[in-house]
Amino acid sequence: MALKRTDLTSALIEAKAAREDTNRKLAELRKRQTELQTASLVNWSAKLAMFRNDSTEFKAIELK
Repeated sequence: MALKRTDLTSALIEAKAAREDTNRKLAELRKRQTELQTASLVNWSAKLAMFRNDSTEFKAIELK
């Protein structure tokens, strides 16, 4: 009976450690996702601004 109790205790300790590791990895992934979303938003805004500038220059050329 003591062996089963020890096995259950060690299994519980391992499960808790695995959960903590998973939570840590998940937090890192959430942080990385936020960083990538921000970078994507900045990049999209820059591309949109470049497109608008190109469109404005094109219209100015057409009007001449």
